Amino acid sequence: MNKPVIICVDDEKVVLTSLKEQLKRAFGKDYSVETAENGEDALDLYEELAEDEIEVPVIISDYIMPGMKGDELLQRIHDLAPKMLKILLTGQASTEGVTNAVNYANLYRYMAKPWEQEDIVLTVSEAIRSWLQEKQIREQNEQLRASEAKYRSIFENAVEGMYQTTPDGRILSANPSMARILGYDSPEELLSSVDDLAKQSYVNPKDRETFGRILSEEGQVIGFQVQQYRKDGSKIWLSLTSRCVRDANGEVLYYEGSLMDITEQREREKAERAREIAEAANKKMMESIHYAKMIQQSLLPNPEEVKTWLPDSFFIWKPRDIVGGDIFFTDFFEGSFVVAVIDCTGHGVPGAFMTMIASSALKRIIKDESCHDPAEILKRLNFIVKTTLQQDTEHALSDDGLDAAICLVKLRETHFTSFELTFAGARVPLFYMHRNELNIIKGDRQSVGYRKSDLKFSFTNHIVNIEKEMSFYMATDGFADQMGGERERRFGSRRFRELLRENAHLPFEKQEEILLQAFDEYKGDYERQDDVTVVGFGFK
Repeated sequence: MNKPVIICVDDEKVVLTSLKEQLKRAFGKDYSVETAENGEDALDLYEELAEDEIEVPVIISDYIMPGMKGDELLQRIHDLAPKMLKILLTGQASTEGVTNAVNYANLYRYMAKPWEQEDIVLTVSEAIRSWLQEKQIREQNEQLRASEAKYRSIFENAVEGMYQTTPDGRILSANPSMARILGYDSPEELLSSVDDLAKQSYVNPKDRETFGRILSEEGQVIGFQVQQYRKDGSKIWLSLTSRCVRDANGEVLYYEGSLMDITEQREREKAERAREIAEAANKKMMESIHYAKMIQQSLLPNPEEVKTWLPDSFFIWKPRDIVGGDIFFTDFFEGSFVVAVIDCTGHGVPGAFMTMIASSALKRIIKDESCHDPAEILKRLNFIVKTTLQQDTEHALSDDGLDAAICLVKLRETHFTSFELTFAGARVPLFYMHRNELNIIKGDRQSVGYRKSDLKFSFTNHIVNIEKEMSFYMATDGFADQMGGERERRFGSRRFRELLRENAHLPFEKQEEILLQAFDEYKGDYERQDDVTVVGFGFK
């Protein structure tokens, strides 16, 4: 995901360079620092970042600049992004300028030039902290409302036993699963029957003392294995996970946690076998990683075979690591073909696993189910990914998904001359050149497969009547997100679109060469930011 950006604005290049280097040293791990030399450039930079949905927590602006002064810039920025924190940095600001910035731009801080490095870093750090706190509060309030509604359902329906007990062994609350595990018909029966866990439930009462001591000293215990009695007197092995809840003075109020019945596991697995299983699993995992590149490449279409029925085309696929989270897909059938570009969560091996799910799902939808409608393909893909990862359940362990763009091109039977293209996108656009003008069809603002992805969402089909000399492009965000250039900025969506527009008239082999060269030159010595996939095709 993109780092938030700190914007610095000053017409003096020496000052701007110094400020940028100081902030990069202090915040470069978590934030990008981008610069502008005047107010118009700063507004243009912000609009580009906003267009690509990149957050900007702080802007630092000089006051005396040609054209637009700092207070006017901050007022205009405030109109666009009121939650962004603004810092005015100059030695020549008038009282009126500062007052304007305070009154109309919600100025966070005014700092005089020259500044102390320690002061500027501290000021920006506090501004970021304030921005993060406000953002966190908004998110926490939303989560709290959802959590309160779900907590009771989770407690009542959890597979694991859930409980609260006093330190001396009295049960305060228990869910139905805990009662069932211990052999009682209901939580009420359990609470009325057991008033001293150490004496009545623990096979070895000293285990309760050990459990309490660990909780008191460490505040939590995970996977504490102990034998307990069920209601009928039989013995079971339990795995306890608990934490110590204290009041404002540090006094223990109660223990809360969960338990699982591990009796069968305990009997079945001995320590040596567990070690052997772990070693075998680790070896198998390492072997799988070594084969991951070959497996992922086998999922990709062969560009040379594709060119037998789509001669005017190119396919750029450059994972950031050995394997990656991008993939493209093609299929040709009965006078039509489908081309898809997919950007999965993550890079490397995790991203590659997601591409396997996506590729398998596409083949199932398009080949097995004969679904060729792009919007319907995305809807079915959303269902398959979300349910495969069990992200449609409350106990989901992951929150992964993908963005995608899919094109269906129908061809005439004679000479396979194209006449219509249908596009649907999930946060990935389609670019196409028509009469020397680059057009953009944005995908729906809905990703595929994530926890928040709506299974009922219907994606939108867009139809383009194809004429000769038209060309079409789909790309993941890795190209535009690459940092580089003299000013250490993102390549950007705007520059990427201009690159397509300038070269769309060239043969597709030449377009591919130019795109790769432009990417490598812009990247220079900077690290690759993301996987890069670009697909282009056209009709002469």
